Amino acid sequence: MVGAHNLNEDEDSQRRHDIEQVILHEDYRYPQHNDIALLRVRGSIQFNEFVKPICVDASVFPSGTLCYVTGWGTTEPDIDKSQYCNLVLSHLVVVVILY
Repeated sequence: MVGAHNLNEDEDSQRRHDIEQVILHEDYRYPQHNDIALLRVRGSIQFNEFVKPICVDASVFPSGTLCYVTGWGTTEPDIDKSQYCNLVLSHLVVVVILY
């Protein structure tokens, strides 16, 4: 699904795409360690005012850089992740910390 903001509503901006491949982070461990994946979709995604590609600088982000993180996952550490999903797209501003 691209172009979605609220998963409880059918929005004109939403477009569904079949997933061809899921690529999990090689060090993913349930429920939160390296909780990120790439999705390869069948066909192509049409970009518009609601759907845009992400921009990733090829250089390393220095410690202290502010970044946006978006998703429908939880932002609370003590919630049972297997039973929880935000229905409205959330975003956080986080600081990159290199360790």
